[in-house]
Amino acid sequence: MKSNKNLIDRLSCFGIMKELASIPVLLEAFVEVLEEKEFSEGCEIVTKGEAGDCAYLLFEGTVEVFDYTMAKEPYTRAVLNDKMNPIFGEIALVAESPRLATVVARSKCKCWQIRHNRFVKFGNENPRAGLILLREVASILV
Repeated sequence: MKSNKNLIDRLSCFGIMKELASIPVLLEAFVEVLEEKEFSEGCEIVTKGEAGDCAYLLFEGTVEVFDYTMAKEPYTRAVLNDKMNPIFGEIALVAESPRLATVVARSKCKCWQIRHNRFVKFGNENPRAGLILLREVASILV
């Protein structure tokens, strides 16, 4: 079991997890959905246009979110770091659709990956938690 106090404490800092953190048993159950991933500096974590099947919680490091102009020139949409407790690729949790941006590690990064199918399974097994998380994802996308 991945569950440990440090991970659970850190998860509760992420905006998407704040309401779920008020129900510790559900937050502890959600830990089992997560898969730890590490990326080296310069690694393309998410590529615009590719099929999205997971989201990432950034635990350590810095990433840069890129998009492209009509002339296919890259430009920075955002720079995210672990102090911000960001999630990226979250559209993939509710719809398996093409990625809307490219995300590149600007330093060594540690993320916790949430796969679409595991997110859906967790929601089906824990309807209250699934509804809470779905509302949080929807609020990010609005």
